[in-house]
Amino acid sequence: MIDKLIRSTKRKSLSLAVDADGKIIVRAPQHVPLDTIQKLVEGKKDWLRDKQAQQLERLQARPEVSFNENSEFYFKGAKYPLRFIPAADATAPIYFDKAFIISEDYKTKARQMMQALYELKAEQYISERAELYARTFELKYRKIRIADTKSQWGSCSISGDLSFCWRLIMYPSRIIDYVVAHELAHLKEMNHSAQFWNLVEKMRPDYRESQTWLKANKHLFHF
Repeated sequence: MIDKLIRSTKRKSLSLAVDADGKIIVRAPQHVPLDTIQKLVEGKKDWLRDKQAQQLERLQARPEVSFNENSEFYFKGAKYPLRFIPAADATAPIYFDKAFIISEDYKTKARQMMQALYELKAEQYISERAELYARTFELKYRKIRIADTKSQWGSCSISGDLSFCWRLIMYPSRIIDYVVAHELAHLKEMNHSAQFWNLVEKMRPDYRESQTWLKANKHLFHF
């Protein structure tokens, strides 16, 4: 029944979650036996099934994505159209200028081009925000990686490496900042204790509103 088990030497408690694809994710301290984890999951099976049903509904509600002229895509919370222009007029294979502009030579690779641009923009913005928060709140991370994940917006490793999903750049800036702050807080608290949330709140006083927004809208940002 468990799809993914993540263990950590710093974690003090067990947690269960259902990701966007309906998979069951368990986070556990390193020392907790597998049978204890399985008993917890079994005891929460009704709750997990309800969560999986909710995720299925969200998946079915996702709008279809097409890469045609005037298709719209989110960037920092706002929608912008996709445009194809003659290669002779294009300053680059793909770029953003109040629209996603792709040279017609790359029309058949529009999806790959869009993802590559999103990854670049995500790395630029997230690195900038992480550096600002880390400097302001005296936190130190080792490096930042932009990943292609569907079940996580971000993660923080024990060694201090931060990882963020490129799809975050589709979200409003305040939501991106919340996710950045959340992962930075794990540099001090590798758990979700009261101390952890106190630190998140210092960085993002509106973090509760961001959590609520994410739960309600995350299914809209995909391709």
